Amino acid sequence: MIISGDKKLFGIQFEKTKSTKKVVYGYISLFVNNQEIGYFHEEVSLSAVEHQLQRLLDINMDYMSEFDSLTDEGAFEKLVSSYDEKYDNSILSLAESFDDFEIRFIKGSDQLRLLWRLGEETYFDYQKNINHEIKGSRIKLEFLKEVVYDFSRHIQLAIQP
Repeated sequence: MIISGDKKLFGIQFEKTKSTKKVVYGYISLFVNNQEIGYFHEEVSLSAVEHQLQRLLDINMDYMSEFDSLTDEGAFEKLVSSYDEKYDNSILSLAESFDDFEIRFIKGSDQLRLLWRLGEETYFDYQKNINHEIKGSRIKLEFLKEVVYDFSRHIQLAIQP
């Protein structure tokens, strides 16, 4: 098992199981503020997760200031309940092992605000200490870039020649 980053801030925990010439498979979950997001024991395409995390870094958002004064709960509810299409790019869809979670993000010039909650009805069984409350964290973009770069490096090295 490998951890890119820091579970206390933002970390990617993963374990590679197999790879082809183009795709690496394995187990993965995220850690934000020492809280696990995702179900680690479901094999998924780590390459697809890498692609989505790169998308998160590359995307431009021009509405971060709209959420500055909102609590995590208020920001999350505004994103999920709005019919405004400009918020569609705030959805973070990583892989099947994250499907039980609703994950949204807002990216500013120097930080990413990550918001999530475990859905009421789940496919996987989670630890009893995981609840369904909305949670949030602000992550410095420079740190996030380092973590995603480290994860990407591991994925690229695992692809079979």
